[in-house]
Amino acid sequence: MSDFQTLMKEIETKYQQKWEETRLFESEVDQNKEKFYLIWAYPGVSGYLHIGHIRGYSYLDMIARYKRMRGYNVLFPVGVHASGLPTVGFSLKVKNKEESTINYLLENNCPPELIPRLADPLVAVEYFSKKYISSWKRYGYTCDERYFINTITPEYQKFIQWQFKKLQDLNLLITKPHYAPWCPVDGPIAVDPSETDISEGGDAEQLEFIIVKFKADWIEDKTFFVTGTLRPETVYGVTNIWLNPNETYSLVQMDDEKWIVSQTCANCMKLGDQRKIIDTFEGDAFIGKSVTNIASNLEIPILPGEFVEVDIATGVVMSVPAHAPFDWIALEDIQKSDTKIGKVARNIKPISIIDSPLGKLSAQETCKKYEIQSQQEVEKLKLATEEVYRIEFHKGTISVEEFSGRNISDAKEEITDKLMERGIFASYRIQEFSKKVICRCGNKVSIRMIPEQWFIRYSDKKLKRSTRTYSKSMVFHPIQYKTSFNGIIDWYEDRACARQGKWLGTPLPQDKNWIIEPISDSTLYPIFYIVARYVNSGEITTEELTEEFFDYIFLGEGNPDTISKNLKIDIEKLLEIKRAVDYWYPLDLNLGGKEHQTVHFPVFVMNHIAILKPTFWPKEIFVNYWVVQKDVANIAQVTKLSKSKGGAKPIQDYIVDGIRLYFAHSKSAHLDVEWNTHTMEIYNKHLNKIYDLIVRIYEKLDDKNIGSEYSELDLFLQSKIYRTIQDITKMFDESLNFRKISQEIYYTIYRTLIHYLNRNGNNADLLREVIVKWISLMTPFTPYLAEEFWSMMGLGGFVSNSEWPIVDENQISDVVEEKEEYLLDVIADINKILKMMDIKKINTIEIVITSKWKEFILNAYRSSPENLISEIMKENQIREHSKLASQYAKKLLKNKENIPYSFDRTTEFDIIQDARNYIETVTNTTVKVVFFEETESPKRNQAEPFRPAIYVY
Repeated sequence: MSDFQTLMKEIETKYQQKWEETRLFESEVDQNKEKFYLIWAYPGVSGYLHIGHIRGYSYLDMIARYKRMRGYNVLFPVGVHASGLPTVGFSLKVKNKEESTINYLLENNCPPELIPRLADPLVAVEYFSKKYISSWKRYGYTCDERYFINTITPEYQKFIQWQFKKLQDLNLLITKPHYAPWCPVDGPIAVDPSETDISEGGDAEQLEFIIVKFKADWIEDKTFFVTGTLRPETVYGVTNIWLNPNETYSLVQMDDEKWIVSQTCANCMKLGDQRKIIDTFEGDAFIGKSVTNIASNLEIPILPGEFVEVDIATGVVMSVPAHAPFDWIALEDIQKSDTKIGKVARNIKPISIIDSPLGKLSAQETCKKYEIQSQQEVEKLKLATEEVYRIEFHKGTISVEEFSGRNISDAKEEITDKLMERGIFASYRIQEFSKKVICRCGNKVSIRMIPEQWFIRYSDKKLKRSTRTYSKSMVFHPIQYKTSFNGIIDWYEDRACARQGKWLGTPLPQDKNWIIEPISDSTLYPIFYIVARYVNSGEITTEELTEEFFDYIFLGEGNPDTISKNLKIDIEKLLEIKRAVDYWYPLDLNLGGKEHQTVHFPVFVMNHIAILKPTFWPKEIFVNYWVVQKDVANIAQVTKLSKSKGGAKPIQDYIVDGIRLYFAHSKSAHLDVEWNTHTMEIYNKHLNKIYDLIVRIYEKLDDKNIGSEYSELDLFLQSKIYRTIQDITKMFDESLNFRKISQEIYYTIYRTLIHYLNRNGNNADLLREVIVKWISLMTPFTPYLAEEFWSMMGLGGFVSNSEWPIVDENQISDVVEEKEEYLLDVIADINKILKMMDIKKINTIEIVITSKWKEFILNAYRSSPENLISEIMKENQIREHSKLASQYAKKLLKNKENIPYSFDRTTEFDIIQDARNYIETVTNTTVKVVFFEETESPKRNQAEPFRPAIYVY
């Protein structure tokens, strides 16, 4: 650990204690101040917070600190989302004494004697809640823990049950059959990008397989080999079916029919509870037999396919070699065999049933295109399959007589319905995931049908219409999300809102055998933070949180005197809570990760609109993207940083201000950022430079000029700091572009001060003023350094509680700034040239200021670019340089030059001449400044207005 890191750890500890002792960030209702209420998506409880959490949390604290300094009364509450399976899964690992989990706890300094107790999920929630609060304080977050909520406490459950009663009153709570993700241990769970209940597979799609029946009357009547397909329209082109000869298959009774499926399919819940397993067979017992394709009325053979995965759909695969690349290649392979089965296969001819731009035998054509020779070329086959399916669905027409000429995209559903009516397709369908999904408990998740599942009816047309209309007035970061939000609302359907199983959470008031799932119990929670403060302090009890209480506090319904008497709650306290809710609500800003764009934010807005009055509807949403890491299995890919995926670094390893600046500046908040400890160290070193600079300036302030008149250089520094404050304030208020804001604070101001000092700037009054303003600007991003600097400067109180710098527009001067900016540009050009040359051989730098005739052309271009060349050629001085003049004029017109400066070439000369000694010092050369007309330098024709030629020798 470096000396600076050691110093920063001491500073962090010092101000954490001071902030807590002074209760600096506690929030109370103040009717004389405008409020600002903001939250982040509270974390699930499955382990310690890590670097991935800190990114979004830091953004929110930057906003909270800025708003507080702008004079807002800021409410920033925190809580934990203990609902669902994350804590249950974690505690199960502790109970099973999983080595990696025990080591993880010990590495994070968990007391060894406490670890066995964490096998109880309730103990784990309590333990990690305290750890989270401690971490939030350490990272300098200005949250008020008095408002803390935990989603499995009795008071929170009372609130959620009230919410679900309101949903039922609005006819937005229903039951219906549902295919649900199912864990064999935990029962129904949610599978979505938030991965609240799962450790793997949050982006898995839920696929629906149509069951196709192939008649096998040679076994007995009403017996079928059944396959699952995603392309039911291709059943007319089936030439054979594939079985895995090395796997076991089962004969299953399904109502009055018998189905042959893989043993894996029969044993799981895919076919529902009504299935009855009658017998089992080895797959090779059926190879060479025939079945009837009822759709085409053709006898087709059963062929061996070791590629058949028996855990996908039914484990029986129908073969459509004309339109399925995998089937084409598999059939080609088996046709090469000299066996009896090879002879059978050679009699099979592909049956084309779809015309498309790929031709009648699309599978053959795409296999040729991708140069696929065998079944082992799986990745190529996947690409070919994707291409065939996409083009045939969107551009293909079916050639089967009954539907001839119809587009596949239009006819698919009709084909499915008609073949189901004829008994070729089963009415039952199989639901599966597109990829492996693993529950938090470690078991594989499948899909099963639940007859009476509870749903929140987000398909309600009126609710959708109201949400779309209101969202137009909301602010979204990034702005692109505003466009996509309404599209998400359009396709959002009813959400299964409760589960049966070993969940933590709130019992559904309509049926307490069900537990409300985590997304559905986290939509209105921002409003409960306000009430939680009074529960936490003991000013009201859980028993007083009745439907009558919430109706009054949140909806304004009922008589407060009557409610006070009924609940035996002090009338003044009841009115105080009501005033607090009315003061703090609506929520001004909700921040969450990018996974919440389709999972949380839509239902967050819809529940507010459905239940609360319009004045309580939320105002602003901020989406922060992920911290990612290299995938251990595939170094070319990156994955979200998380505990469940490994690699999540504990937060105590880093300097707080360094990591806050890392996330603010390294990338846009709306792009994934790959975690890199080397880059992290670069930010630490830059903060160290800033620390050294401010200490150096502070220690020499008494040696500087005090009360002296401002020089041109002083006026530049003064104008620059006020313009920077103006730009930063605008970005905070309008775009929340943390990357650009932090660039201005930590790099632009730093370079400006270095330049000022190197130019021998020494105005003590001005330097003190600039440093104080700079410290204030740093506060939202690096609060610990800012507090230390504030104290060093002898300023009272805390910078965290000071006012944001006010812009004095009278001190901003374009003229003053552009002169110094011009000088900086020239020096930058000189440095670029010197880097490409052997400095030891350079004695002189000649800076050539542009010619009179180029300045004339520029002024003509500024006045009227139309007919520029013909107009300037009327002048004798231009005609003397006609070729070069024409080239320069064309360059201006082609590039539509935005001229950066407004002064003339004489001023150019004076600026560089006045700074000649400074340039000589920084370049260790002799500097000559000349006009174009005064030199024969070979570089002089390169000189243009504001781009002097630089000749070194």
